Amino acid sequence: MSDLFIRANALIASSSPESLTLEYKRAPYAHTEGGRKEFSKDISAFANRDGGILIIGVLEKAEVLEVLGIPADQIDAEIQWLESVVRSGVSPHLFGVRIEAVEISGSSLIVIDIPRGFERPYEALQNGGRFFVREERSVRPMSREEIRSVVSNQLDLSQSIDRFVDQRWSTLCAGGGAARDQLQDDQGGCLLVVTPIFDQTFTYRVNLPAAFGQLPYLRAFHTRDTGSASPNIDGLRYPMLELASGRFHAFTQVYRHGAVEMADGYTFDRTDDRPIPGLLLCQALIDSTLGAIKTSQQLTGASLYRVDFRARPLAGTPIAFYNSGWGEKKRADRDELHFDPIFIEVPDGWDQTFSHTMKPLLDAVWQAFGYVSCGYFNDQGEWAPPR
Repeated sequence: MSDLFIRANALIASSSPESLTLEYKRAPYAHTEGGRKEFSKDISAFANRDGGILIIGVLEKAEVLEVLGIPADQIDAEIQWLESVVRSGVSPHLFGVRIEAVEISGSSLIVIDIPRGFERPYEALQNGGRFFVREERSVRPMSREEIRSVVSNQLDLSQSIDRFVDQRWSTLCAGGGAARDQLQDDQGGCLLVVTPIFDQTFTYRVNLPAAFGQLPYLRAFHTRDTGSASPNIDGLRYPMLELASGRFHAFTQVYRHGAVEMADGYTFDRTDDRPIPGLLLCQALIDSTLGAIKTSQQLTGASLYRVDFRARPLAGTPIAFYNSGWGEKKRADRDELHFDPIFIEVPDGWDQTFSHTMKPLLDAVWQAFGYVSCGYFNDQGEWAPPR
């Protein structure tokens, strides 16, 4: 059961009425220009307020809910249509929309999770470029004063990236591993996000279809393998199969604005008292960041990148940075580690000394476990891990 199923089931079971963050649709949107206008208006309205859940296949009448359902043979086509509107119906692109088919009370429904946007205001392109907002149980156009207020309070680029990484980390850790791309509650994991920075904007679009199958530097966090690419709302996803235990393994995502995300459920996951291999972790950070920057540079041509790394070792999990007989063990004293971002410029020959460029982040990882700095560099500051 995914977290969207759990949320939708709870809302329906408790007969929750429509609200600022919840709307029911008795039937799918019409696959017409009018339907595209209606759905893009709803996306804009939720994104410009507090986000929310939209459930298709449920009728609310006099505060009573009736689960009508959607014919099962229409679900796939409906989701594809909804995804196409998310991709092209609002501007700027709204990251993090999730669309999922669920079965509740024996009926098939579609649940859409629309997040609060971090690049507000969002324009409904199908509606003559108008901006909309939720108002209790309804949708209305934004006033000029509201638009001016939102624009004047727009997040700067750094804040936008912060929100983007926060959103991605929350999604990875949500739901107790109910979905194949989420960590289980007792599973360690990590997230690496590399974001290109150009002209102080977050909305650069790359031609991902043209790059499909032509990204030689792309990798998963702990291995060169990536799995096969599949398009999704936000770009291209490269999922890896679940681990033998059925737990989340890894995926790599290339986003429409050129960012590269690597989520991993292998390196930090320990079901016994075996320590996390510190050298594997540090080498994976170097290799994955290098591959992500090369991939994003191929797509965007940017010369400056921000690198964000978050980990969930789970308190008490041991790590061994020195690998002779596993060496000295240190134990995590908290469930999550959030590291300060580092910024990497890419002048000519930048990749020849890349290990040294990563030293501030590697030092921070070692410091989180009680060391002064990363012990894999020699006195000259050169990468010299134990063999």
